[in-house]
Amino acid sequence: MSQRLGRLKDQVQDLHRDVTLQKGASYAARAEAALREGLLLEDQLNRRQNEMERIKKLFETSWNETMRQVRIEHEVFQTQVSLTIIIYASGIS
Repeated sequence: MSQRLGRLKDQVQDLHRDVTLQKGASYAARAEAALREGLLLEDQLNRRQNEMERIKKLFETSWNETMRQVRIEHEVFQTQVSLTIIIYASGIS
């Protein structure tokens, strides 16, 4: 996609130069081709952005679930440590 965007940029620059210098007679056809390519790229970018938003939501859901599990495991661990200390302390006295 980056290469296509680069080629489109080059096409538009060439067209702009030729129009400015009044070279060539096919401005309309070249401009139309550049416009078509630009619209195709825009459509692809929009589809990719939508896909990235979908993936972002999936990732956030997964991340939140993982963090919830980590908090639960941390609470269990803290409880086990506390009970171990109490059992150890009661065995010493």
